[in-house]
Amino acid sequence: MSKDVFLSHTFADEEVAAKITAGLQRWGIDVWIAPDDISGGRRWGEAIVHGIRSCDGVVYLSSEQSHDSEQTEKEVGIADEFNKPIIPVRLDESDLPDQFRYHLAHIQWITIEASPTEEDYEQIARAVDARWSA
Repeated sequence: MSKDVFLSHTFADEEVAAKITAGLQRWGIDVWIAPDDISGGRRWGEAIVHGIRSCDGVVYLSSEQSHDSEQTEKEVGIADEFNKPIIPVRLDESDLPDQFRYHLAHIQWITIEASPTEEDYEQIARAVDARWSA
């Protein structure tokens, strides 16, 4: 089953990722998120690549913690390699490292608070709809 969005996040941001997942689902957007969508016994890397490939695009949660994560760096790179639309969502004011800047330099960012609101979910959902429809 195809998911609308692959949610790229680090486990340090798991709480806000869960809130955004629930918020997007209320807007009718299906979300692929690790580890929930990785079945037991499956190889992690294989599941992530398949998840990105099977989704229409990626929402990347950018934070100081995600910038230090090799996994989120790989996910953004793979999404770019597959020509998937990426919507970067800024969770804090940390500087974006060059390895992320390379993939995200041409994209308008969404900035939200650590405790997202319904308006934040709507903003992300509308961006998903606009990017996936383009």
